[in-house]
Amino acid sequence: MLVVAVWYLMIPPWKGAFNFDPQAPLSKWSREKHFQTEADCRAFRQDAANRLKANHYPSPSRFEMLNDKLYTAGRCVHFSQ
Repeated sequence: MLVVAVWYLMIPPWKGAFNFDPQAPLSKWSREKHFQTEADCRAFRQDAANRLKANHYPSPSRFEMLNDKLYTAGRCVHFSQ
């Protein structure tokens, strides 16, 4: 039997139009993206944090900033399939 290990970026549930709940139990979180390694997942989160710190977004859209806040609040979680 072949066991495949996958890392997921789990994101907290939304609680309102522009807020999310990082204190919610992990069972309420959603799988957002998958990665082959923990390092890849952590790098993705760090890139989002860097964009937030620099406050550099190509458009005035609030959507990109909210996604980066969500990704930064996310957790990298390992699953075996």
